[in-house]
Amino acid sequence: MRYHEDGSPRRQFTTIPIGPVLQAFYSSPQTAEEMHYLERRLTEITEYVQTHDGQMEYYDDTACSYELLQAWASGRFTKDDIALQLSIDGAQLYRDKASDCWISIWIIHNFRPGLRYKKSFVIPGCFIPGPKKPREIDSYLIPSLHHLAAIQREGLKIFDASTSEIRRSIPIIIIASADSPGSAAMSGFVGHSGKHGCRVYCGIKGQRRDGDPHYFPVMSKPEEYTIQGCDHGDITFSDLHAFRQNPSARYEHNLRYLLVSQNNKTYKARRLETGLCKATLFSGLITLGIPGIFTMDLMHLSVLNDPDLLLGLW
Repeated sequence: MRYHEDGSPRRQFTTIPIGPVLQAFYSSPQTAEEMHYLERRLTEITEYVQTHDGQMEYYDDTACSYELLQAWASGRFTKDDIALQLSIDGAQLYRDKASDCWISIWIIHNFRPGLRYKKSFVIPGCFIPGPKKPREIDSYLIPSLHHLAAIQREGLKIFDASTSEIRRSIPIIIIASADSPGSAAMSGFVGHSGKHGCRVYCGIKGQRRDGDPHYFPVMSKPEEYTIQGCDHGDITFSDLHAFRQNPSARYEHNLRYLLVSQNNKTYKARRLETGLCKATLFSGLITLGIPGIFTMDLMHLSVLNDPDLLLGLW
């Protein structure tokens, strides 16, 4: 709940802690058995890679993630741990009236793909009422993430009904997803129209038109383009791998550089230079790494944006 200066509620919202839900899943023999899918799949993939010159047979699920396999091999993610995805987006509840709200959900990647996205296994995290868009999404995520931080620190005590064992599990954030504006709010990135607006923090500079503050992720340099600061040469697809080297180290260096800004003018200049505008709450949690957990939004690109643009051209 947020308050006015006189103590009256400014806006109320609902949070559903994820810990008791995870304990409930393990208390059923059927769902507890299903929760062991990720453990079995990671073991299968690791054994296959070791006997096939480091090559994977095919990529079909979260378990094929390089970051998750590395965490599994190093022991940072174990058979007792839970792989969580937090996703948030806006929704219009009624067709013909202002009824927007924002909903966060938890997706549990220990379940197999055919189960984890079904309604009974997608867990609501919080409900933020509309109709106005939340100005500061962090203030609404804090209860959910504070609860998660507590059970990460202490370990979540569970009874596994499929093995009749009591153990402590660590829920780990492996993905934090949203549309482009929502992801920027969670990650602390500047957004898709910034000079460094890449969703995976690849380091490629955008280009802009003269007098226009919006940048575009253009790989080919336009003819007779001379805008200072973003007039880099053509970038080929073979160059992309180099831009993806050590994004975590680049992110940490740039974030420290941003946070020691002495004044607002310096902050704005460094924000433009780094593509960052703040630290993320997820840095205080056990994750697979920042910025890697913030994923691209392919659904809006391929289903909504591109068809709309192409139909207009045709």
